[in-house]
Amino acid sequence: MLGLGVMMANGIACGAGRVAAGLALSLSADDIISLDGRFHGTLYAPRRERTLSIIVTLRFKFERYFRFAWEEETSHLERSQRDHREILKCCRSRNTEKAGALLKKHIVGSGTPLLRRLKELDTGTDSGASTR
Repeated sequence: MLGLGVMMANGIACGAGRVAAGLALSLSADDIISLDGRFHGTLYAPRRERTLSIIVTLRFKFERYFRFAWEEETSHLERSQRDHREILKCCRSRNTEKAGALLKKHIVGSGTPLLRRLKELDTGTDSGASTR
């Protein structure tokens, strides 16, 4: 599923693991956005140019929303990092079905803090960045 299993053929898992480790240490929204993009891009780089192109385009279009969510609230970053480790573990063991399911859950879960924050702003129930 999603071509994630091909990453082991070129040793891409090591690169993705290094990016994930760097991401875990990142504090600024700029670094988080950049490294998160590199992590996901690394998963598709070997043989999925079209998929990678779509992902890059979508990330570019949504970057302002990622930035908004990650500058305001960082509580989801720990879960996101845990997702990255689990996806990587599945890729290393070539469990592409589980990796794909985890990736879908990760994408949906990454949008949840943003949607919550936008709803707060829309309804005027601004809780701010109290979860930092």
